[in-house]
Amino acid sequence: MLHPPVRMMLLDPGHFHAALLLNYHRDAIHPRLFCYAPVGPDLLDWMQHLTRFNTRSLHPTRWQLDVRASDSFEDRFFRELPGRAAILAGRNHRKLSRMRRCVESAVHVIADKPWAIAPEQLPEIEAMLHEARLREMQVFDAMTERWAAPNQLLRTLLADRTLFGMLQPGTVDLPAIRLASMHALHKYVAGRPQIRPVSFFHPDEHGEPLADVGTHLADLAMWIAFPDQTFHFRSDLTILRAGRDRLPLRLPQWQRLTGFSQYPNELADWIISDVLHWPSRNWVDFTLKGHHIRIDAGWEEHLPNGDWTTAEFRGSRCWIALKNDPPPISSPVVILSPNDPAEFETIRALLVDRLSDWDDRYPNLSLKIQDNRFEIRISESQLVPHEQLFGRVMAQFLQHVQTNKPLPAWEYPNLLTKYAITTQGVARSRESESPPPE
Repeated sequence: MLHPPVRMMLLDPGHFHAALLLNYHRDAIHPRLFCYAPVGPDLLDWMQHLTRFNTRSLHPTRWQLDVRASDSFEDRFFRELPGRAAILAGRNHRKLSRMRRCVESAVHVIADKPWAIAPEQLPEIEAMLHEARLREMQVFDAMTERWAAPNQLLRTLLADRTLFGMLQPGTVDLPAIRLASMHALHKYVAGRPQIRPVSFFHPDEHGEPLADVGTHLADLAMWIAFPDQTFHFRSDLTILRAGRDRLPLRLPQWQRLTGFSQYPNELADWIISDVLHWPSRNWVDFTLKGHHIRIDAGWEEHLPNGDWTTAEFRGSRCWIALKNDPPPISSPVVILSPNDPAEFETIRALLVDRLSDWDDRYPNLSLKIQDNRFEIRISESQLVPHEQLFGRVMAQFLQHVQTNKPLPAWEYPNLLTKYAITTQGVARSRESESPPPE
């Protein structure tokens, strides 16, 4: 059945992810994009991204930008509503109220993380999701990392009980699951240096790292290790301990990252001896239905080998981890280590069979034995650049919008649990300025 293309609107794009969701042309989206925003650098940045997408030599897009900029852009957006779906990214402290208004106006929403940066916002998410169900509206959290090949392979490995066994409960000092990620403030996006908006550095406006990039880690903990299981944060989640660290950013660094010559007045509380001491890292230990989990998320000014993520899962038969090769390779490798050395050959035979069976899903996986453990490498052709993952999330969103297919029953309860982990973790971390335990 053919569906008419979706007319897409953008409301105050304050993060470059609003552009990456439109990185590729799709027949399911009408080429005319309606953007409502105040005149300023963030709007200009979004327009420049879309212009580059339109004019690149390889797979150019054909977007027609209908920009409706004014001081009263938000009122105008909800008064005119020329489309049936909206993209929201950035402006994290205002995002949730805007999403709620979209749902109440019968507008489908795909929103970049995070939806919440403080625990008191959880009831608002709950009310919005209830409204979305009643109105049969799609509300999508852009969880791009679910589409990354290493994470999909981890999910498949952990679901194989003959290989992994059962996830162990773990302890606070030896968690069953550990997920960590570090991200570079200075990076290139679509071939150009990324300028950070001032709001990015305001903890109460953009959110601290755990509430921002840590959202992916909280999501992956459930999605990888507990596929299709439902969690309810009020009964299944217990926050145990947390902490945070700060990154000193001197004025020359600030100028390079933001393009602004001085620190803004709104960050005065974080400036000590003329240096911005920015909350750059949070970690939290918690349990989900009795399983101990630790997530750790942060930012550095530079990461020579790019952003990285590591993961560990402790099963009754094997320990499975995601690591990164040392430079200059720096590609992800999945490690599997049997708990009982006597089972090494049995596990090896199982792995050989599984990799053969999974060749259609994960083509050209390679298996290597190193230091009494197995290393599984994903072929370069399957390691999709992060920017391309946004297109896969958008394609999924459009499919649900056009077919009116509801999300799985576990999706919204786990979404609330995810934001309970991140926001309550940040709140607890403010009580302890400390790095994570080893």
